[in-house]
Amino acid sequence: MIHSLLDSEEQTVQLFFPRFNDVWVLELTKMTWSCPNIRGKKPSGRFGHSQVFDPANHRLDFRS
Repeated sequence: MIHSLLDSEEQTVQLFFPRFNDVWVLELTKMTWSCPNIRGKKPSGRFGHSQVFDPANHRLDFRS
């Protein structure tokens, strides 16, 4: 399962691939993909979870 979100303020689509623990970002104004440098220790791979986007802090919150 892949999780996605549209950040209309930043004009990006963000995809999270829980099986591989990867995040990819599509910049809609340029139509280019990037894999952001995530700071800190990555969490372990996920399965059976949900995500919520926090627009005030521009971050994803994952819940099991």
